[in-house]
Amino acid sequence: MSTFDQLCKRSNALTKAISEDTGVNQTLVLNLYQYARQLSAPGTPDKVDEMIFMAQLAKYFGITSKFHLHLIYECKS
Repeated sequence: MSTFDQLCKRSNALTKAISEDTGVNQTLVLNLYQYARQLSAPGTPDKVDEMIFMAQLAKYFGITSKFHLHLIYECKS
């Protein structure tokens, strides 16, 4: 079992790596990570419900094609 400090170190290292690879601000990467965690169903932290995922993409990114939304969902799984 990992300690809290170890989890923080891993999270910070991942955030830094993503930020360096993409050029996105580290704070934004952390915020997106926290947002994505909120999309998962209780008890299944690594699984996002397809309907919630599609609704969020439609709401925030304007993607309304169910075909495209399904393709994107399948890619991230």
